[in-house]
Amino acid sequence: GSGAPAPADGPTTLWLFVHPSFSANAYAEACRLSATAGHACAVKRLKDELLTFELAGPRAHSLLSRTLNVVQPSVPGGGGGGSGGGGSSGSAALWERLRG
Repeated sequence: GSGAPAPADGPTTLWLFVHPSFSANAYAEACRLSATAGHACAVKRLKDELLTFELAGPRAHSLLSRTLNVVQPSVPGGGGGGSGGGGSSGSAALWERLRG
């Protein structure tokens, strides 16, 4: 083989998070590249549709644990959280242990 990756079975999504001061330039460049890509490519700008927070520092985890409550995943056939449910039950248990 050529060493090139095999094509994906379906559409691929690429999320780009850029600094607001560069977003207009990044969007224009993505549109330009999309037009010259030679294959189906769509660019969607999500300005004012997404909100992200970045917490850093020694009290970031403490703030999150006081602010967020973990929702226990439901298990088909009854029962709340616990093992045997979806893949997030382990994450929920870990979060609860970290909360202390």
